[in-house]
Amino acid sequence: DTGYLYEDDTFTTAYKKGAYRKTPYEAKYDADENRFVVAVGKAEGEFQGEKCFSSRTITLRYHMLPGIEHVEKVLVNGEASAFTMIKKEAGAFPLKENGAAPDHDILLVETAGEVSRETQVVFVLA
Repeated sequence: DTGYLYEDDTFTTAYKKGAYRKTPYEAKYDADENRFVVAVGKAEGEFQGEKCFSSRTITLRYHMLPGIEHVEKVLVNGEASAFTMIKKEAGAFPLKENGAAPDHDILLVETAGEVSRETQVVFVLA
Protein backbone atom coordinates (compact mmCIF):
# COMPACT_ATOMS: atom_id res chain seq x y z
CA ASP A 1 0.00 0.00 0.00
CA THR A 2 1.31 3.46 -0.81
CA GLY A 3 0.10 6.97 -0.21
CA TYR A 4 1.12 10.25 1.28
CA LEU A 5 0.44 12.57 4.19
CA TYR A 6 -0.68 16.00 2.98
CA GLU A 7 -0.04 19.10 5.12
CA ASP A 8 -0.74 22.82 4.71
CA ASP A 9 -1.38 25.80 6.97
CA THR A 10 -5.15 24.96 7.22
CA PHE A 11 -6.04 28.67 7.31
CA THR A 12 -5.34 30.15 3.88
CA THR A 13 -5.55 29.24 0.21
CA ALA A 14 -1.75 29.37 -0.14
CA TYR A 15 -1.90 25.66 -1.08
CA LYS A 16 -3.29 26.76 -4.45
CA LYS A 17 0.09 28.39 -5.10
CA GLY A 18 2.05 25.33 -4.03
CA ALA A 19 2.44 26.08 -0.31
CA TYR A 20 1.97 22.57 1.04
CA ARG A 21 3.98 19.51 1.95
CA LYS A 22 3.51 15.85 1.05
CA THR A 23 5.22 12.95 2.80
CA PRO A 24 5.11 9.61 0.95
CA TYR A 25 4.69 6.30 2.74
CA GLU A 26 4.67 2.64 1.79
CA ALA A 27 3.57 -0.43 3.75
CA LYS A 28 4.35 -3.92 2.48
CA TYR A 29 4.94 -7.50 3.49
CA ASP A 30 8.40 -8.88 2.71
CA ALA A 31 7.85 -12.62 2.29
CA ASP A 32 11.57 -13.38 1.89
CA GLU A 33 12.33 -11.95 5.34
CA ASN A 34 8.90 -12.68 6.92
CA ARG A 35 8.36 -9.11 8.01
CA PHE A 36 6.14 -6.09 7.50
CA VAL A 37 7.89 -2.88 6.49
CA VAL A 38 6.49 0.63 6.80
CA ALA A 39 8.60 3.30 5.12
CA VAL A 40 7.87 6.99 5.64
CA GLY A 41 9.74 9.16 3.17
CA LYS A 42 11.17 12.65 3.37
CA ALA A 43 8.66 15.49 3.33
CA GLU A 44 8.48 17.24 -0.03
CA GLY A 45 7.40 20.87 -0.37
CA GLU A 46 7.06 23.85 1.94
CA PHE A 47 4.51 26.02 3.64
CA GLN A 48 4.57 28.61 6.42
CA GLY A 49 2.79 28.84 9.75
CA GLU A 50 2.51 27.29 13.17
CA LYS A 51 1.53 23.89 11.72
CA CYS A 52 4.76 23.60 9.73
CA PHE A 53 6.67 21.35 12.10
CA SER A 54 10.26 20.31 11.47
CA SER A 55 9.79 17.05 13.41
CA ARG A 56 6.91 14.68 14.09
CA THR A 57 5.96 11.63 16.07
CA ILE A 58 4.85 8.60 14.07
CA THR A 59 2.55 6.14 15.83
CA LEU A 60 1.89 2.75 14.23
CA ARG A 61 -0.74 0.28 15.39
CA TYR A 62 -0.06 -3.32 14.38
CA HIS A 63 -3.15 -5.52 14.75
CA MET A 64 -2.17 -9.00 15.95
CA LEU A 65 -4.28 -10.90 13.40
CA PRO A 66 -4.29 -14.71 13.21
CA GLY A 67 -1.24 -15.96 11.32
CA ILE A 68 0.75 -12.74 11.83
CA GLU A 69 0.37 -12.29 15.57
CA HIS A 70 3.86 -13.39 16.60
CA VAL A 71 6.09 -10.33 16.33
CA GLU A 72 9.66 -11.18 17.35
CA LYS A 73 10.93 -7.60 17.38
CA VAL A 74 10.39 -4.12 16.01
CA LEU A 75 13.16 -2.18 14.29
CA VAL A 76 13.15 1.57 13.68
CA ASN A 77 15.78 2.60 11.16
CA GLY A 78 17.59 -0.68 11.80
CA GLU A 79 17.68 -0.35 15.60
CA ALA A 80 15.61 -2.40 18.06
CA SER A 81 12.68 -0.35 19.35
CA ALA A 82 10.48 -0.57 22.41
CA PHE A 83 6.77 -1.13 21.85
CA THR A 84 3.61 -1.46 23.89
CA MET A 85 1.14 -4.35 23.78
CA ILE A 86 -2.50 -3.45 24.30
CA LYS A 87 -4.78 -6.39 25.13
CA LYS A 88 -8.08 -6.69 23.29
CA GLU A 89 -11.22 -5.58 25.09
CA ALA A 90 -14.59 -6.90 23.98
CA GLY A 91 -16.36 -3.53 24.37
CA ALA A 92 -13.53 -1.39 23.04
CA PHE A 93 -14.06 1.14 20.29
CA PRO A 94 -10.89 1.31 18.17
CA LEU A 95 -8.74 4.44 18.55
CA LYS A 96 -10.53 5.54 21.72
CA GLU A 97 -9.47 5.60 25.37
CA ASN A 98 -6.54 3.20 25.80
CA GLY A 99 -6.34 2.23 22.12
CA ALA A 100 -7.64 -1.32 22.56
CA ALA A 101 -9.53 -3.13 19.82
CA PRO A 102 -12.49 -5.48 20.37
CA ASP A 103 -11.15 -8.35 18.25
CA HIS A 104 -7.34 -8.54 18.56
CA ASP A 105 -4.41 -7.37 20.62
CA ILE A 106 -2.56 -4.30 19.34
CA LEU A 107 1.18 -3.67 19.17
CA LEU A 108 1.85 0.07 19.43
CA VAL A 109 5.15 1.63 18.39
CA GLU A 110 6.04 5.33 18.40
CA THR A 111 9.04 7.05 16.92
CA ALA A 112 9.98 10.69 16.48
CA GLY A 113 12.13 12.28 13.83
CA GLU A 114 12.78 15.14 11.49
CA VAL A 115 10.36 15.50 8.56
CA SER A 116 13.40 15.89 6.28
CA ARG A 117 14.55 12.32 6.99
CA GLU A 118 13.21 8.93 6.01
CA THR A 119 11.94 6.58 8.69
CA GLN A 120 11.57 2.80 8.36
CA VAL A 121 9.68 0.65 10.86
CA VAL A 122 10.00 -3.14 10.53
CA PHE A 123 7.82 -5.70 12.29
CA VAL A 124 9.88 -8.92 12.28
CA LEU A 125 7.65 -11.96 12.59
CA ALA A 126 8.66 -15.08 14.49
